[in-house]
Amino acid sequence: MKSAAGPGVCVDLGCGKNKQPGCFGVDAVLLDGVDVVGDLSRGNIPFRTSSVRGVYCSHFLEHLEDPGALLKEIHRVLVPGGRLFLRVPHYSNYAGFNPAHRSFFGQNFFDIYDPDTDLGKRFDYFSDEKFRIVNKELRLFKTWKLPYTYLLQWLASWKPAAYECHFAFLSPAEEIYVEMEVLK
Repeated sequence: MKSAAGPGVCVDLGCGKNKQPGCFGVDAVLLDGVDVVGDLSRGNIPFRTSSVRGVYCSHFLEHLEDPGALLKEIHRVLVPGGRLFLRVPHYSNYAGFNPAHRSFFGQNFFDIYDPDTDLGKRFDYFSDEKFRIVNKELRLFKTWKLPYTYLLQWLASWKPAAYECHFAFLSPAEEIYVEMEVLK
Protein backbone atom coordinates (compact mmCIF):
# COMPACT_ATOMS: atom_id res chain seq x y z
CA MET A 1 0.00 0.00 0.00
CA LYS A 2 1.06 3.58 -0.49
CA SER A 3 1.97 5.85 2.40
CA ALA A 4 0.09 8.74 3.93
CA ALA A 5 2.12 11.93 4.26
CA GLY A 6 1.35 15.06 6.27
CA PRO A 7 0.53 16.03 9.85
CA GLY A 8 -0.92 13.55 12.33
CA VAL A 9 -0.30 9.90 13.03
CA CYS A 10 -0.78 6.82 10.88
CA VAL A 11 -3.03 4.02 12.15
CA ASP A 12 -3.36 0.40 11.00
CA LEU A 13 -6.78 -0.89 12.06
CA GLY A 14 -7.14 -4.61 12.66
CA CYS A 15 -3.45 -5.05 11.97
CA GLY A 16 -2.97 -8.36 13.74
CA LYS A 17 0.71 -9.35 13.47
CA ASN A 18 1.18 -7.50 10.16
CA LYS A 19 1.29 -3.84 11.15
CA GLN A 20 2.02 -1.28 8.42
CA PRO A 21 5.52 0.19 9.00
CA GLY A 22 5.45 3.59 10.74
CA CYS A 23 1.86 3.20 11.97
CA PHE A 24 0.19 2.60 15.31
CA GLY A 25 -1.30 -0.88 15.26
CA VAL A 26 -4.84 -1.21 16.64
CA ASP A 27 -6.46 -4.59 17.20
CA ALA A 28 -8.81 -6.32 19.63
CA VAL A 29 -6.06 -8.74 20.70
CA LEU A 30 -2.61 -7.87 22.03
CA LEU A 31 -0.25 -9.43 19.50
CA ASP A 32 3.26 -8.57 18.34
CA GLY A 33 2.94 -5.25 16.51
CA VAL A 34 -0.27 -4.16 18.24
CA ASP A 35 0.24 -0.83 20.05
CA VAL A 36 -3.35 -0.10 21.08
CA VAL A 37 -5.90 -2.72 22.09
CA GLY A 38 -9.44 -1.69 21.25
CA ASP A 39 -12.72 -3.21 20.14
CA LEU A 40 -13.24 -1.80 16.66
CA SER A 41 -16.38 -3.87 16.06
CA ARG A 42 -18.45 -1.13 17.68
CA GLY A 43 -16.94 1.50 15.41
CA ASN A 44 -14.89 3.22 18.14
CA ILE A 45 -11.39 4.31 17.16
CA PRO A 46 -9.37 5.43 20.22
CA PHE A 47 -7.92 8.59 18.64
CA ARG A 48 -8.91 12.26 18.81
CA THR A 49 -10.97 13.91 16.08
CA SER A 50 -8.84 15.06 13.12
CA SER A 51 -5.63 13.60 14.57
CA VAL A 52 -4.81 10.89 12.01
CA ARG A 53 -3.24 11.48 8.58
CA GLY A 54 -3.62 7.94 7.28
CA VAL A 55 -5.65 4.84 8.06
CA TYR A 56 -4.74 1.41 6.76
CA CYS A 57 -7.31 -1.33 6.89
CA SER A 58 -6.18 -4.55 5.22
CA HIS A 59 -8.58 -7.48 5.21
CA PHE A 60 -10.31 -6.34 8.38
CA LEU A 61 -13.52 -4.57 7.32
CA GLU A 62 -15.13 -7.86 6.24
CA HIS A 63 -15.03 -9.06 9.86
CA LEU A 64 -17.47 -6.35 10.98
CA GLU A 65 -21.27 -6.54 11.09
CA ASP A 66 -21.49 -2.83 10.24
CA PRO A 67 -18.55 -1.60 8.14
CA GLY A 68 -20.33 1.75 7.77
CA ALA A 69 -19.96 2.46 11.50
CA LEU A 70 -16.19 2.07 11.24
CA LEU A 71 -16.06 4.21 8.08
CA LYS A 72 -17.89 6.93 10.02
CA GLU A 73 -15.25 6.76 12.77
CA ILE A 74 -12.42 6.75 10.23
CA HIS A 75 -13.90 9.92 8.76
CA ARG A 76 -13.96 11.46 12.25
CA VAL A 77 -10.31 10.75 13.12
CA LEU A 78 -8.79 11.67 9.73
CA VAL A 79 -7.41 15.17 9.24
CA PRO A 80 -8.89 17.11 6.29
CA GLY A 81 -7.35 15.56 3.19
CA GLY A 82 -6.27 12.46 5.16
CA ARG A 83 -6.13 9.14 3.35
CA LEU A 84 -7.80 5.80 3.87
CA PHE A 85 -6.18 2.73 2.33
CA LEU A 86 -8.46 -0.33 2.22
CA ARG A 87 -8.07 -3.90 1.08
CA VAL A 88 -11.10 -6.19 1.30
CA PRO A 89 -11.83 -9.58 -0.27
CA HIS A 90 -14.03 -9.50 -3.35
CA TYR A 91 -17.32 -11.38 -3.01
CA SER A 92 -16.19 -13.94 -5.60
CA ASN A 93 -13.12 -14.88 -3.52
CA TYR A 94 -13.71 -18.45 -2.35
CA ALA A 95 -11.59 -17.77 0.76
CA GLY A 96 -14.02 -15.01 1.75
CA PHE A 97 -16.64 -17.52 2.81
CA ASN A 98 -15.55 -18.36 6.32
CA PRO A 99 -17.25 -17.98 9.70
CA ALA A 100 -15.19 -14.92 10.66
CA HIS A 101 -16.45 -12.82 7.72
CA ARG A 102 -19.62 -10.80 8.18
CA SER A 103 -19.62 -8.49 5.12
CA PHE A 104 -19.00 -8.94 1.40
CA PHE A 105 -17.80 -6.36 -1.08
CA GLY A 106 -18.27 -5.64 -4.77
CA GLN A 107 -16.35 -3.14 -6.87
CA ASN A 108 -18.81 -0.30 -6.25
CA PHE A 109 -19.35 -0.75 -2.49
CA PHE A 110 -17.35 2.37 -1.59
CA ASP A 111 -18.76 4.53 -4.42
CA ILE A 112 -21.72 5.50 -2.25
CA TYR A 113 -19.35 7.55 -0.04
CA ASP A 114 -17.96 9.54 -3.00
CA PRO A 115 -20.24 12.43 -4.07
CA ASP A 116 -18.66 12.43 -7.54
CA THR A 117 -19.69 8.86 -8.42
CA ASP A 118 -23.08 7.85 -9.84
CA LEU A 119 -23.98 5.97 -6.65
CA GLY A 120 -22.73 8.83 -4.47
CA LYS A 121 -24.99 11.24 -6.36
CA ARG A 122 -28.04 8.97 -6.33
CA PHE A 123 -27.72 8.10 -2.65
CA ASP A 124 -26.20 11.29 -1.24
CA TYR A 125 -28.46 10.91 1.81
CA PHE A 126 -26.91 7.52 2.71
CA SER A 127 -24.07 8.97 4.78
CA ASP A 128 -22.94 12.39 5.93
CA GLU A 129 -19.35 11.12 5.81
CA LYS A 130 -17.86 11.70 2.37
CA PHE A 131 -14.64 10.50 0.76
CA ARG A 132 -13.16 10.98 -2.69
CA ILE A 133 -11.98 7.78 -4.33
CA VAL A 134 -8.40 8.39 -5.45
CA ASN A 135 -7.70 4.87 -6.69
CA LYS A 136 -9.72 1.67 -6.92
CA GLU A 137 -8.49 -1.67 -8.22
CA LEU A 138 -10.21 -5.00 -8.61
CA ARG A 139 -7.36 -7.49 -8.22
CA LEU A 140 -7.62 -11.01 -9.59
CA PHE A 141 -5.64 -13.92 -8.18
CA LYS A 142 -2.10 -13.68 -9.56
CA THR A 143 -1.32 -17.31 -8.81
CA TRP A 144 -3.71 -18.54 -11.47
CA LYS A 145 -1.79 -18.52 -14.75
CA LEU A 146 -4.69 -19.48 -16.95
CA PRO A 147 -4.45 -18.19 -20.53
CA TYR A 148 -7.41 -15.84 -20.12
CA THR A 149 -6.45 -14.48 -16.68
CA TYR A 150 -4.50 -11.52 -18.05
CA LEU A 151 -7.35 -10.61 -20.37
CA LEU A 152 -9.83 -10.75 -17.48
CA GLN A 153 -7.53 -8.63 -15.28
CA TRP A 154 -7.51 -6.02 -18.06
CA LEU A 155 -11.31 -6.22 -18.30
CA ALA A 156 -11.66 -5.96 -14.50
CA SER A 157 -9.53 -2.81 -14.59
CA TRP A 158 -11.26 -1.27 -17.61
CA LYS A 159 -14.90 -2.30 -16.99
CA PRO A 160 -15.22 -3.72 -13.46
CA ALA A 161 -19.03 -3.96 -13.64
CA ALA A 162 -18.83 -6.07 -16.82
CA TYR A 163 -16.25 -8.33 -15.16
CA GLU A 164 -18.50 -8.79 -12.09
CA CYS A 165 -21.62 -9.49 -14.16
CA HIS A 166 -20.11 -12.01 -16.55
CA PHE A 167 -16.76 -13.38 -15.35
CA ALA A 168 -16.38 -13.03 -11.56
CA PHE A 169 -17.05 -16.71 -10.93
CA LEU A 170 -15.10 -17.92 -13.97
CA SER A 171 -11.92 -16.28 -12.66
CA PRO A 172 -12.60 -14.95 -9.15
CA ALA A 173 -11.14 -11.71 -7.90
CA GLU A 174 -8.94 -11.87 -4.84
CA GLU A 175 -9.51 -8.41 -3.44
CA ILE A 176 -10.56 -4.82 -3.90
CA TYR A 177 -8.02 -2.12 -3.14
CA VAL A 178 -9.37 1.38 -2.53
CA GLU A 179 -7.55 4.58 -1.65
CA MET A 180 -9.83 7.40 -0.51
CA GLU A 181 -9.30 10.98 0.63
CA VAL A 182 -11.54 12.26 3.40
CA LEU A 183 -13.74 15.25 2.52
CA LYS A 184 -14.45 17.63 5.42
